[in-house]
Amino acid sequence: MLMPPPMNEHGISVTACDSCHAVRPVRATKFMMNIGLIVLRLERQVGGQLCKSCVWKTFWGYTLGNLVLGWWGLKSFFYTLIFLFANIGELMAARPLLRLPADPAASPSAPPPA
Repeated sequence: MLMPPPMNEHGISVTACDSCHAVRPVRATKFMMNIGLIVLRLERQVGGQLCKSCVWKTFWGYTLGNLVLGWWGLKSFFYTLIFLFANIGELMAARPLLRLPADPAASPSAPPPA
């Protein structure tokens, strides 16, 4: 049986990010997006142990997707509102991770280690 990585009091552990696969501090998060198609709707979710940069990238991608594609249709309008607030709640819950100092290895322009 696989044991989860040890976490601190904020739910942060150091393991591979489920999105970029880099070994960094990560936190369990889940973001949702609604795509309204007038008479039906599609739903996308991403969740798992995400690092700081992947949390930001996923939050903004799903938030913009909700704002542009989510409100088409009556049901979709209400789902989009719920998903927007849920995503903001996930981002607020990830604040301890987002307050960590920037990882120089996360930047593609960082010079290679000597």
